[in-house]
Amino acid sequence: MSNARTLLDYHQATKHHFHRYARSAGHMDWRNQPHPFRVYEGAPSLSLPTTATPPDLTYAALFGPPGHPARALNRSTLSDFLLHALALSAWKATGGSRWSLRVNPSSGNLHPTESYLVLPKLPDMPTGVYHY
Repeated sequence: MSNARTLLDYHQATKHHFHRYARSAGHMDWRNQPHPFRVYEGAPSLSLPTTATPPDLTYAALFGPPGHPARALNRSTLSDFLLHALALSAWKATGGSRWSLRVNPSSGNLHPTESYLVLPKLPDMPTGVYHY
């Protein structure tokens, strides 16, 4: 059987349908979950500042001219952008369960959890493909 045929057969056997859910054991196995954060073994890690730089404007000024001036792209402004777009905002726990909340809320916990950035050389970062 070809790789493409194997892939298509797997997709057909495991997908949801309009009239029913995908076949399953009938329950969630909460002990068998993937790691919530992707890690690329051997890839270097680059820390980002963890404190956001507050903009120097009022809420009302966000919606009127002249708007918020652009800021140069660097490690600090990139960190601010990712913080406001994809960061974890808190952790909750009850009983034996612990889960994260994100800054971009989503019904059913179906929201982006990672991002890839293809960046040119910045003043404080080398050219590269970055994963957040």
